[in-house]
Amino acid sequence: MKTSYILMILSGLTFISVVILVRVSQNINRIFRSEVLKGLHRTAKLEKQILTEDDIKSLPDIVKKYLLYVGAVGKEKVKSLRTVTEIYMELGADRGNAKMTAVEYNFFDDNPARLVLMKFTMKGLPVTGLDSYINGKGRMLMKPLGLLTVVDATGTVMDNSSAAVMLLLNMCIAAPSTLIDDRITWTDISSSSIKVTFQDNECIVSGVLDFNEEGELINFSTEDKYYSPSGGSYKKVRWSTPVKDYSIINGLKLSTYGEATWHFPEGDFCYGKLKLEQIDYNCIQ
Repeated sequence: MKTSYILMILSGLTFISVVILVRVSQNINRIFRSEVLKGLHRTAKLEKQILTEDDIKSLPDIVKKYLLYVGAVGKEKVKSLRTVTEIYMELGADRGNAKMTAVEYNFFDDNPARLVLMKFTMKGLPVTGLDSYINGKGRMLMKPLGLLTVVDATGTVMDNSSAAVMLLLNMCIAAPSTLIDDRITWTDISSSSIKVTFQDNECIVSGVLDFNEEGELINFSTEDKYYSPSGGSYKKVRWSTPVKDYSIINGLKLSTYGEATWHFPEGDFCYGKLKLEQIDYNCIQ
């Protein structure tokens, strides 16, 4: 009788432990979904508007040419987007490589936000990650098995700047109609390049956009992104995303391939190759 009682208790404790571990392992997913729902709720209240030639008349000529090339004029202005991207990642000499699936939401309102749920396998372990920019604050969270935190970088100027740069990158590449945003300013560089600066409250980031003669954006580079291999230390390193393979996707002519490259003094390191699989605008879920 005693043995049966003990086994019953152990079984109960094992069940409770499994339930707790499963719940903890889903924590990143819950954070992601909670913040996505907040963004969807905010942007659903915004009035639907069509981007017109009058909206873009004050933009630099090179940017107007780009918006006309992608077909943004005459389409609904973008207040939110959802993308699914497949990414081949070089994790470094001691970590190997990985194929990552990233589901990303961006919200373009008075409180811009970016949320990326990442899933990949590293050294045989499934890893879940959350890359976010919320309320002007950046965060990178990584958990193998969804349980053990190996990276949690947040709360610094470096984190905020790096995260805001990625929001600006998406405005330029995935949601070009948002380039009429009043928080953006432009500085001419040459006939094929221009500097874009985005200010969200105290966070100010910039990038250089390079275009070809056709009007395609072919590269985004910035000095405002910080390299942090583990989240414990930072250094400012030039970073770029050359893009290509323009295709009609969801009504716009967009780049569907890009690379992520750090430009170190000792040489360039391309650590990510990205293929856009899906994009949806003005999401409802």
